[in-house]
Amino acid sequence: MTGGVVVVVRGTVVVVRGVVVVVRAAAVVVRGAAVVVRGAVVVVRGAVVAVRGAVVAVRGAVVGVRGAVVVDRGGRVAVVVDRGGRIAVVVDRGGRIVV
Repeated sequence: MTGGVVVVVRGTVVVVRGVVVVVRAAAVVVRGAAVVVRGAVVVVRGAVVAVRGAVVAVRGAVVGVRGAVVVDRGGRVAVVVDRGGRIAVVVDRGGRIVV
């Protein structure tokens, strides 16, 4: 996940930085900052965010996710999740919508 690289992976299992993530849709790596698996799992800077499991792990913090906005401790990556547990938008450090 190096900067500027966008990778699309289709299948059921994705390995991200040694973490095995089970997915049900396409996994997209955006500029090494976030991995979005549509409607299932988000990986933010190596942390696993299980949307459907209603548990978000962001740099060691565990937060409920439904209808929540998740921002890392540095305030650089924001993941907005709608009430249905689906990923609505990912905002990069400059405040731009990237997914």
